[in-house]
Amino acid sequence: MMAEDKFDDSVHAWHSSIANHPGNMEYMREYFRFLMEHDLRRSKSKDAAQNGMWFLRITQTNRTDVQLLAEVFDFYDLHTYNHYILNTLESDLPIDLEKKYVKTLFRAGAAEDFREHLSKLSSEDIGSDPELKLYRAAYLAAWGPPETALDNLEFIRSKLEDKESGALAHILNIQISQARSEVHHYKQSLDFLISVGKDTLMHHLNYWGMLIQEGRKPEALQQLQRYNSPPRNAIEVAYFGEVASSLGEKDLALQFLSTYAPQYGYHETVWHVYARLLTGMKKWPELRRAALIIRNSRHVTDALTGFSQFMEARAAVGESRQLAAEQLIGQVVQHKYAFAPTGYFIGQELGNMGFPAQALSILTPLESTYKDSTDYWETIFTLASSSGMGEPLFDAAENLYRMDPDNWAYTNNYAALLVSERRKPETAVSLTYELMNRDKNVNIASVINHALALALNRRFVEAVNYMKKIPSETLSEELVPGYNMAWFEIAYRKKDFDTAREYGLKVDVDKLLPGDKLFYLETWDTLNTIR
Repeated sequence: MMAEDKFDDSVHAWHSSIANHPGNMEYMREYFRFLMEHDLRRSKSKDAAQNGMWFLRITQTNRTDVQLLAEVFDFYDLHTYNHYILNTLESDLPIDLEKKYVKTLFRAGAAEDFREHLSKLSSEDIGSDPELKLYRAAYLAAWGPPETALDNLEFIRSKLEDKESGALAHILNIQISQARSEVHHYKQSLDFLISVGKDTLMHHLNYWGMLIQEGRKPEALQQLQRYNSPPRNAIEVAYFGEVASSLGEKDLALQFLSTYAPQYGYHETVWHVYARLLTGMKKWPELRRAALIIRNSRHVTDALTGFSQFMEARAAVGESRQLAAEQLIGQVVQHKYAFAPTGYFIGQELGNMGFPAQALSILTPLESTYKDSTDYWETIFTLASSSGMGEPLFDAAENLYRMDPDNWAYTNNYAALLVSERRKPETAVSLTYELMNRDKNVNIASVINHALALALNRRFVEAVNYMKKIPSETLSEELVPGYNMAWFEIAYRKKDFDTAREYGLKVDVDKLLPGDKLFYLETWDTLNTIR
């Protein structure tokens, strides 16, 4: 078809070939070379992204193929995808690809990574590449030292009228203006990109966000309603849905997502936004239909299959079909979620739906990704508390304390669980003493925990003295189980078995922490054999 100069027919033939042989890697490689040989930047960027991500999955991140894709994504300005795939490679990229990666990092908004990788390039590498010099100046204008920022800003803006580098200067000026919250300069460069056909939906979305921050929400809403160009990638689809929803245009967001989600269904984030929107609008039949679209896609993965089953389960909960929901959730937890945000999304939603144990089974394997996220550990803590699972509860408390030891609640929870799990008795004594004396108003829960920590360290006299100071007759209802449990354990460890039995009969087992509950049940059985 190309030999006969029938371009559209050639594109159709390529798509048919790939659809009929989705696992043929050589066809895919030739297709990507074809995409780079012809100026299809606007019309075919979707195909480059969609088929590229599929190709990446079936080649298992083969280094040569990843480099080919990096060239394709760079050609089509798909920098978010390039950022993702180049992270799959080891270090020591060829210098040409390393330069592309550095530029991609800036365009993808990864400023700190850009600085780090730029510093690895030699002065000669940077000096011989006029584009890279502009990128470096743009970084310094937005995030560099204050004493040189203005000089670099002037350098970039002096290039805006340049015939050779003007388009790139405007693209970089957009990112600088966003970082510096300069709406006027952002708009100037956006208008230029519109005039030469190089604007993207993301450029508009970021501009609308700046308008909202300036209190110009009606203006942002008006522009959003008038926008009618198609998205170029999945990130734009998802972000448009979020922005439209935040502006109260949920029907517009739904229409946009229902149109474009099937086309960009290879990217799981699109389905996250779509599912959240349908759930918020309680459109349960539409949520089930979206799940079927996922499973009928040729780009479906194991994780997307699990996500589609989650969507069906959410619809079943919304329609009060509890048995169907439980059966579907049993299938959801069988899948692996390599894209961590998908597992995180499902785990949080399962917790909200009332399935904490299942939520934890998906969330706990994501620890390596979210180990420094307080939101993640707070979610684990809440779910483990409601499901009575001691190990994840302790891990969450320990990590929250690690990240913010000055937070009273984190310290208190960690100290309580050190005592409950009978771990690190010396640390438990130190933390409970600190908590007990941190506030002028005596915190009885801290006193109880400190007494128990002392007992763990066999300091029984001190433990009993603290317990005797507690006014038992005026204890609030929520403190009574811990108070009785403390007396039970202290007496048992002192071998005062009569007192231990007295308080043991008062313990409300169902209101104990998992570690306390296990200790009580084991100890009570042993106690009843002692005469």
